[in-house]
Amino acid sequence: MDTDYTIKKLREQRLKVNQNDTEVWLKTTYSFLEEYFKSYSPRAGNFHELIYDFATKKIFGFKPGEIAIIKNQAIQYLDENIQYLEEQLEKERKDSIQKVALAKQYKEQQARTETNKPMAIPQTQPEIIIKMKTQLPFGIAPAFFWTVFAGLISAAFILGQSIGSSKFDREKSDYYEDLKVLRQDTVNLNRTILLKDSIVLQKDSIIKNKQDSLIQMDKILTGFSLLLSNQQTK
Repeated sequence: MDTDYTIKKLREQRLKVNQNDTEVWLKTTYSFLEEYFKSYSPRAGNFHELIYDFATKKIFGFKPGEIAIIKNQAIQYLDENIQYLEEQLEKERKDSIQKVALAKQYKEQQARTETNKPMAIPQTQPEIIIKMKTQLPFGIAPAFFWTVFAGLISAAFILGQSIGSSKFDREKSDYYEDLKVLRQDTVNLNRTILLKDSIVLQKDSIIKNKQDSLIQMDKILTGFSLLLSNQQTK
């Protein structure tokens, strides 16, 4: 997602904090954060914790002021993320301007170099130059020299290619390790979410059991009351 677009949507969500259902607003806002930062990012994770807290408190009933506290915390997270994105956007713009300036400076330097480049002096004695080109140290035959030279060039090319490939493999390995860590973090977060969901379900079950117990006790007390009334009547 584009940074400008994300900033725009987060600002719009900030203005809608009191317009819609709070739970819907939290989930909608989180969807923008998750799409930009990804679910394993702490910035998205912190906001997701608010959704979990809201759902938990909703089950047991909100105390006075709890919804306002969650909204204020959400607004604080939004402001922090908007500020972070604006800083990143400004940094990208400065980097872009700097790159353009460096490219322009490089072109100007190249132009000055071409302008100051000395003119080639015409060769007045081509025969002597040709003779100098064919003379090699220690009487080495030209064919042998060029064969050895070509071999050295090929060896240097192969060596450079090998070094580059090795560097690429190391970088690829580092990237793979980082990816493994991110995947493991994602798995851990999913496990945490499942664990919290399980706790909520357990608490729901406990509440239901207590409600059933209260209903049963009420029936028993009603029966005793009727029995006592009948005995007193007799």
